Amino acid sequence: MVLRSATLTLIVGTCYTIMHKALQAFVPSRSRSAGMSAVTTGLWIAATLALVYFAGAFLKEVRPQDRVLQCSLVAIMVFTSVVILAKLPVAGALATGIGHRLAFGGASTLNAVALLVFAISLARHLPAGSSILAPLRLLAWGLGLTVLLGLAASGYMVIYLTTGRGIAPLPFLQPLAILSFIFTSAMTLWFLARFRRIDNYAALVHR
Repeated sequence: MVLRSATLTLIVGTCYTIMHKALQAFVPSRSRSAGMSAVTTGLWIAATLALVYFAGAFLKEVRPQDRVLQCSLVAIMVFTSVVILAKLPVAGALATGIGHRLAFGGASTLNAVALLVFAISLARHLPAGSSILAPLRLLAWGLGLTVLLGLAASGYMVIYLTTGRGIAPLPFLQPLAILSFIFTSAMTLWFLARFRRIDNYAALVHR
């Protein structure tokens, strides 16, 4: 099954994304060589593309009739692609300027919204005793927190653009963002591990 292999690919991609975040946290960019940065960015792009692969495979193999579920999957593919493009040095001056930050931040937040809608829509189709219902609901909570943090970051950006001065974020936002990332990643892996063991994916959304 294509979706089964796409799910495994996304599990591997999520594991690398966690490692990538840890590398960013513990190895400052100034300490990395150009070659190391290119390799890690390339691997991050490949890991992120796994989400596009999963969403496309879900649409093709499951063929959900729920329009909200369909639209959320299409939105995931679109916004994930924009996030990847924003990481590529193809926009010239925008690659390091305010335009790049807006594109990357906006697409990341909208992608989290699309993922949240997908999680909530899929949960609506699951029976009460489904093994993937609990991780899916917890994943939705993690994604909801991610969206709120993205909106907070957008608020700081708007203040900067309108007033011309930066304001230091509230001190609890960074540790909260770290906890949100860890929780959401863990719930993603838990959900995908259980989802991959399902024998009949179509039965989930054609009940």
